[in-house]
Amino acid sequence: RLSSKGTSTGNAYIAGLPFSAANDAMESHVQPYLVGVTTADNVTSFVSTNSPSAFFVEFTNAGGASFVTNADFSNTSIIRVTYTYTTSL
Repeated sequence: RLSSKGTSTGNAYIAGLPFSAANDAMESHVQPYLVGVTTADNVTSFVSTNSPSAFFVEFTNAGGASFVTNADFSNTSIIRVTYTYTTSL
C-alpha cells in the first residue's frame, strides 16, 4: 500500500527484485491486483529480461497498449502481485 507516491514521473515499475531475470528467459506475465489505480480495461505485469525490475502494461478492449505510469496511482493505491521467473544459472 502506498502512503505517499511522491512526485515521480514516467512508467510505473517495481525495482529491486531479489534476482535478475535470465537474458533469454520468457517474460513472466501475471495479473496484478490493483486498488486505487486508474487503468484501461486490462493490466498485466512482467519481469523484464536481464533485469531485477517488473513493469505494468494496460490494454484496452480495442487492442491499444501502454505502460501504467505514476499519474495512474494515488497516495493510497494498493498493489499485490507474485512473480515466478527464470534467473541466470
